[in-house]
Amino acid sequence: MKRVLIVEDEAPLRELWLEAVREGGYEVIAAESADDAFARLDALRADLIVLDLLMPPMQMSGLELLARLHENPRWRDVPVVITSAIGQALDRETAASLGAREILTKPLRSAELLAAIRGIINTPADRAAAPRPFVS
Repeated sequence: MKRVLIVEDEAPLRELWLEAVREGGYEVIAAESADDAFARLDALRADLIVLDLLMPPMQMSGLELLARLHENPRWRDVPVVITSAIGQALDRETAASLGAREILTKPLRSAELLAAIRGIINTPADRAAAPRPFVS
């Protein structure tokens, strides 16, 4: 069973997505912040990461976590789906340059997230390696 890591600081949204992705047939792990996810990277295994860019003040941003994943040989090829508010256009461009496979705009329905996950996980490896264009 494929494993999805969801990094989302808003607890109600994180729980909603956890349930939807689990019901979609995936094993799901949750992290409540980029700091939490980064601290647990050595112990985690994931086939795809769902990452919110905006994290609480005084904590690592989702963009910083994405950069650290991109630098780490173990994690650089794990596909990342970014969830982002509309006003974060600059961060979205940077995320795309760091290899984010899909960039989804919040508010986001669980079905849209699940479709993005399925589209990436169920894509042959040779096609999945190229970043996808912005989805807004």
